[in-house]
Amino acid sequence: MPSTVRTRFQRSVTIDQPAMDLYRWWHDLSHLPEIMPHLERVIVIDEMRSHWIAKSNTDRRIEWDARITEDEPGCAIAWESE
Repeated sequence: MPSTVRTRFQRSVTIDQPAMDLYRWWHDLSHLPEIMPHLERVIVIDEMRSHWIAKSNTDRRIEWDARITEDEPGCAIAWESE
């Protein structure tokens, strides 16, 4: 049986904007291709799920679904692939 490999990415940046404005921007995952150049598109399915389309290093298209795992309005949002 193959083992599951989990990778966690975390980064902090300070942005001089109200927390709720930033939270709303990040919560609309369709914005992410604007700051993540490898992403072609993120399609929001519903309040918790989305479909991501990206290009690999070899220009192959990669697609997966993700689910929001943490959602604290004005404070934090996190998601993971399903």
